[in-house]
Amino acid sequence: MTAAPSPSRPALGNVLLLEHINLNTQHPEAALTFYLRGLGLAQDPRMGEVVDGKVYVNRTMWLNAGLSQLHMPITTRGASGPRDNVLRGTIHVDVPSLSKARARLEALVGAAELSGTCFSYQAFDDMHVPAAQDQDQEANEEGRAHIVAIDPSGNRLVLRERPASSRDERCYHPGPLSWCLGVPAVEFTCPQGSSEGIKNFYEHYFNAAASAANGVATVCTGPHQRLRFVEVAGLSVDASVPYHERRDGIHLCLYIQDHARTLALLEADGLLWGNPRYRDLDRGLGTRQFRCKDIVDPRAPAGERGRAVLLELEHEVRTVDHAGSPFAHCKPYLLLDRPVVEARLVHEVSTLFEQDFEALRVAKMAVPVGWVPSAPRPGQEELVLFTWSTPNGVKASVCLEELALPYRLVSVHIGEGEQHAPGFHAISPADKIPALVDPNVRDPATGEPLTIFESGAILMHLAAHYGGGRLLGGWTAQERSRCLQWLFFQVGNFGPNAGQLHHFLSAAGLNPAPVTASQTHKSSSSAAMAERSTCAPPPPSTHDDYALRRFDKETRRLYGVLDERLASSEYLAGANFSIADIAVLGWVWRHPKHKVDIATRFPHVHRWWTLVSARPGVARGLALPTDEQKQRPRTCQLPPYAQDVFSPSLG
Repeated sequence: MTAAPSPSRPALGNVLLLEHINLNTQHPEAALTFYLRGLGLAQDPRMGEVVDGKVYVNRTMWLNAGLSQLHMPITTRGASGPRDNVLRGTIHVDVPSLSKARARLEALVGAAELSGTCFSYQAFDDMHVPAAQDQDQEANEEGRAHIVAIDPSGNRLVLRERPASSRDERCYHPGPLSWCLGVPAVEFTCPQGSSEGIKNFYEHYFNAAASAANGVATVCTGPHQRLRFVEVAGLSVDASVPYHERRDGIHLCLYIQDHARTLALLEADGLLWGNPRYRDLDRGLGTRQFRCKDIVDPRAPAGERGRAVLLELEHEVRTVDHAGSPFAHCKPYLLLDRPVVEARLVHEVSTLFEQDFEALRVAKMAVPVGWVPSAPRPGQEELVLFTWSTPNGVKASVCLEELALPYRLVSVHIGEGEQHAPGFHAISPADKIPALVDPNVRDPATGEPLTIFESGAILMHLAAHYGGGRLLGGWTAQERSRCLQWLFFQVGNFGPNAGQLHHFLSAAGLNPAPVTASQTHKSSSSAAMAERSTCAPPPPSTHDDYALRRFDKETRRLYGVLDERLASSEYLAGANFSIADIAVLGWVWRHPKHKVDIATRFPHVHRWWTLVSARPGVARGLALPTDEQKQRPRTCQLPPYAQDVFSPSLG
């Protein structure tokens, strides 16, 4: 792809923050001792297990260094990748007092936790080296007073003193305030002659403020933060070992403003990369984050295999509204979903959570490929989903979450008759949820957005128009045919019979009454709407033994059909997760209400359910609408913010 003109670039560029560096460790106690007691980092309590009001370290550690973090997966507790990561370069750390930092490190000499590790430190006095005019601050301070510290795995860190006012306070991570002020720079070595091309890479793909001079490329990642790439003679790119298995195969996380542009440019040039270590995480987050690894010069000519790789360095690139974003948190370092636990952080690794970690690690290491998102189409607008927490409703929310599409959810309280409002009836003639409005597909004559009712039709539309067809079961005619067969198996057989079984079980008093039991009449007249607005409970139903026996027998037979299929296939359509799985999982989700024990009676369905329900996108979709979305004020009509979606008035 020819280097396109960049949009106007702010002085600091498009990159907002180098948020974390990911370093594997097999010595968690040593790492905690060095980074917490020695360097004054602080523990982020989102990572860990809460037991009796205490947060224990378990499989990974997030350590705050000002506004940046170190993420440290623990390989002796199941994390994949090399046993330890050692960055090929230097991490720079600012501290409020160099003398106190020296005292903290001296206190660690001889500590039992650090015995046998690479830990060491050396202090250097100010050598009064004149500052060069064409170098950045870090380069100018190379000869000034500093401490070089080596962490237990062998990573090199350089500590320098800064005033406390230099702390970046644009936003915060949960957890205690770290004593150290932040990470002003991370420096990497790179092959000779590559710095100019590296500068071009960040300018073109990330719209970053970058420069190159004297064999050093500098990239701005925040108001007082930089990436630096220093040329070293004799260094070359070694691709003989997969990057995610290499000891120097670290990754760094960047938050950027114009995320969509960077994603589109990297995708167009084939530079997106999926790390097998994070396949499920990335797939669950969709386009909220992506990865790239190969740094190339976009101004260099491309050969048959693309442009030459100047350097391999994994980037995890996130949107500002990412779930883990520090820009989403407010003072004073409070957690979003846990009590305040800063005073109850337990820095030791507990034996409370022991399991076969090596088997877990081996299984993760066996994952062959990672996941790569597709860039959103230019000008893509937000879809609108009208739904409720029913088996058919969650099918649509799961699909939208799996595709990571931007959408707005409107909860339609079907127990209070909101599905009978005239505006909703205009898009769902059967007065059923879910219903979808897609403003990206419009009638060429009227310009009206596409409206879709029936959950199966919604799944087919979403899978065909978004995600590059990856939810259609595969790429061959046979795979896509199998996907549609099992989709319609659910629509025509499994769903209707399981739904009737639930109804008659409720009539028999064996399940709670269905939320829609009172809604048996449809009318768009104001009189009918007024009558339904009372939301009166339904009259009692008569228990029908024959109906109960019939639908119980048929539902169990259909579970058996699924079990037979899943005995020989990972997913319903074959090797790939698809809309067939999404259609069926909405109903298997309710298997307790069908009085079906899938763990003992249908083991292959149980294996499949365990697999699909663990997907982050599925978990998010099944939780919608949230309790907060359900508890909006009840008016028996749709909320005002939904009224501008359709031409017909919602009254």
